[in-house]
Amino acid sequence: MAGGRAGAEERLAAALPRARVEQAYTDWKPHADTEPGERLATGSGWGALEVRRADWKLPGTPFPESVLGEEQQPWLELLRTGWLPEPRRVRPPGGTLVAPHWRDMLETAPATPHTEYHLGVAQWHAGDRAQAVRSWERAVPLAPSQWPLLRCLAVADQESGHHERAADRYAEAFDDLCRERRDAGEAWTAAVAALGREALQALLRAGRAEQARAVWEGLLPAVRHRGAFRLLEAELLLAEGRRAEARAVLGEGFEVADLREGADVIELLWARLTDEPLPARLDFRMRPDAG
Repeated sequence: MAGGRAGAEERLAAALPRARVEQAYTDWKPHADTEPGERLATGSGWGALEVRRADWKLPGTPFPESVLGEEQQPWLELLRTGWLPEPRRVRPPGGTLVAPHWRDMLETAPATPHTEYHLGVAQWHAGDRAQAVRSWERAVPLAPSQWPLLRCLAVADQESGHHERAADRYAEAFDDLCRERRDAGEAWTAAVAALGREALQALLRAGRAEQARAVWEGLLPAVRHRGAFRLLEAELLLAEGRRAEARAVLGEGFEVADLREGADVIELLWARLTDEPLPARLDFRMRPDAG
């Protein structure tokens, strides 16, 4: 039996000949831009923003301006005026548009701290890491909200092998976020959980158990009970020399919902705690036994 890509292509052609695909495309094309009748769902505000930017006419896949929401308003203002407005209230910075045309607009916009943050993210995404770091460093002294910038710089430090400096910046960023946090709502909880997880990992990697404990205490109780954080709790307890307590945490049973398939972090932690075989319920290695 044929294998590999060629074999897959042969089986696909047998099941669905190319001529049928091309005919289906030809039959569909005249109706592609026919405006729909009953609308069962609408696209996101981001789609509407791109339609506005490019002045597209898409009757077959409409993105009405009515779906433009709060998240799109700063970017709509950038499109209209060339200026990305500073947030009117303290909150996490939100997503960044990184496509080349948006990056170009950010580069020509007035260099406010908020703009420099988003510009740095777009530059990092484009592979211009040195310029991204410069954008974030320019913004830090002027930014009323420093933790997003410090977190970005910490990531850059880690990527370049400066783990001690990354740990410093992560600790500073988490402290700043905790001072700035306004409530226990979804946006702030997500920000604290994400930054707290990264900060804990960086501080433990740098051997700074005391600072890692301070980050742990700054997490909301509901966040500490998540599987990923129970695993970090066990690592923290081990770093503090509390081996029995760390072993007890792993023995309680929890699920790390976002653990990458094949990851060996649990296996490595278990090996530091005991010589016993890794229990099957904690084994996510997904690789064959040696032999």
